[in-house]
Amino acid sequence: MLEERDLQAIAQLMDARISASEERMAQRMDEKLEVQQQSIMQDVSVMIDQKLEVQRQSILRDVSAMIDQKLERQKDEILDEAAHRMKVLLDTEVAMRFNLLAEGQEEILRRMPTEEDMELIDSRITTLEIAVKKLNRRVAGLRPAQ
Repeated sequence: MLEERDLQAIAQLMDARISASEERMAQRMDEKLEVQQQSIMQDVSVMIDQKLEVQRQSILRDVSAMIDQKLERQKDEILDEAAHRMKVLLDTEVAMRFNLLAEGQEEILRRMPTEEDMELIDSRITTLEIAVKKLNRRVAGLRPAQ
């Protein structure tokens, strides 16, 4: 049978083989763990990127909405200011010119003859026209006599 030395040698061989097998198993497990860790890191990285993109889009929408609101307020303020300036301009320049025009019209109306004066003027003009026609006929009659 086997002696103790043979059994020890077999035990040492078995220990060596078991140690080598354990090292190979540990190395394979480390490799598999590394692959899984890289896969998990990639998955986490993708998830983080997706979450960041969603947040970025949300922030962009919010900022865009705030900018739109601010621009709308500024536009309203500009329009209000322009309307105010236009009103001031109309009140000062246009109203003043209309008042001057109205004063000029009043002066013209004051100088205009009344209806009675116009009747008198019309009758005098009619009389003058008749007189001129008579004189023209007389002059025309005298021309052949020359």
